[in-house]
Amino acid sequence: NLARQAGINYMIDPYRCQKLTGSEAEHIPEPDVTFRLENVTAKDVLERMLNVRNFALIEDPLTHIARIAPSDATVNFVDASLLGMDTNKPVSTTNGVIPLIQFQVVPLDFALANLIRQSAINIELDPRLIDSDDTWNFIKTNGLAVFNYNTNQANEPRGKWFNPMPVISIRWENLTANQTIVALCQNYDLVIVKDDMTGTVQIKPNESRKRHHLRHF
Repeated sequence: NLARQAGINYMIDPYRCQKLTGSEAEHIPEPDVTFRLENVTAKDVLERMLNVRNFALIEDPLTHIARIAPSDATVNFVDASLLGMDTNKPVSTTNGVIPLIQFQVVPLDFALANLIRQSAINIELDPRLIDSDDTWNFIKTNGLAVFNYNTNQANEPRGKWFNPMPVISIRWENLTANQTIVALCQNYDLVIVKDDMTGTVQIKPNESRKRHHLRHF
């Protein structure tokens, strides 16, 4: 509520915010808040409330999507330049901007596939990130690609990187599809790479930051 009043596009770090969100297994209720403040901005109240529990609003000038995460959290590096985004250049506010990007209880794989369809770049998905037949059908229908991956050699069958597949609910305004893709990859420990042989941009898991269990959001 405060983020929306402040005009902030935000998402919660799903791995490191258990104190803030609780977990399905433990059934920890989210903490209540009671306060009354005058003559302050919504952003100031949000930052004060997070600071009480040692969390921070980490803003990203490249994606314009802030992360709510522990104050000492490390950021998963994503090479945004492969999507035509450069940290040294201002992000276009007109080219390909989508007025409203909204997903309500949508699996991460389906959200990524949908955003890839709206992106101007040919992006392939690692099959380990695709969990449902609905997503496979969506990819096939819209001409999207899944890059070749030897599941037998890596012992990672289709859709088994996340257990369970993250479910996201977001409402972001005035962003490009590429900005949104980068932000989701940062938050869910995915990387964007370029295949040296084909030149194709690929989204795949960050092998060094594997998580096996993830609460639904």
